[in-house]
Amino acid sequence: MTLALFWSCFGVEDQGSITPQLKNLGAMGKNVYCCMSGHGDIALLNDPSFVYINKTKTVNKYGIPDDKIKMKVLGFPADILIDLSRGKCYTLKLLMLQHPSTFKVGERLGDESLYDFSIIMKGGERTSDLFENLLFYLQSIRSK
Repeated sequence: MTLALFWSCFGVEDQGSITPQLKNLGAMGKNVYCCMSGHGDIALLNDPSFVYINKTKTVNKYGIPDDKIKMKVLGFPADILIDLSRGKCYTLKLLMLQHPSTFKVGERLGDESLYDFSIIMKGGERTSDLFENLLFYLQSIRSK
């Protein structure tokens, strides 16, 4: 199974708390492609399965990424797309909606129904909590 994971990096804590869960997925034999967005530069891994979108350099004034990044992200061969952007990033939302994945999951915000499967978080939870909950429910669904 191949997963595509989209998340916004508004602090180092998100990347630090999600990385161990990504390693666990890799240990389980899952292929994971990641698309992360943020402002400013980060230390990039030399990894073709990871795309970082620097919103100050690679998107236009409307939040649309350049064609090179768009084609790379839309080319992720994902069975499941997990959106952890939490409604904070128009660029990731746009790419998520355009991605050809057949099953998309994420956090339900208000009355929007963008996903095939969504959960409602109470508020105040971290992005890693959302990720953990989504993985739990996806594993529960798969085991049935």
